[in-house]
Amino acid sequence: MTGRTPQTETLPQRRAYYRVVYPILDRPKIFIKNQPYPVIDICEKGVRFAYRSEEGLPFNVRLAARIEFHDGEQIFVNGKVVRVEPNAIAIFLSGEIPLARIIKEQRYLIQKYPNFR
Repeated sequence: MTGRTPQTETLPQRRAYYRVVYPILDRPKIFIKNQPYPVIDICEKGVRFAYRSEEGLPFNVRLAARIEFHDGEQIFVNGKVVRVEPNAIAIFLSGEIPLARIIKEQRYLIQKYPNFR
């Protein structure tokens, strides 16, 4: 059973890129000004990460960051803050996280957490 219903099979995909969502205990880190923050989810053009700060990051600010994955691979990214939530920040990347990296993350999570959704 796939969990699909006729309604979900006919709904249009709302996202342009596939998003990988991480379990709380196994999140990569994004480093901004050498400060690590846990990544909540990624896609080729965006990153959402946990961010608890009274002042937050200003909307539309540009930033440079480094993402470190479970296998030690690091990717340097640049982007712009597009969403500020009470406990998270979303950035839209000016470049892309390689699709091969997204697929590698998906495979890793499926193998390690087969029941995680």
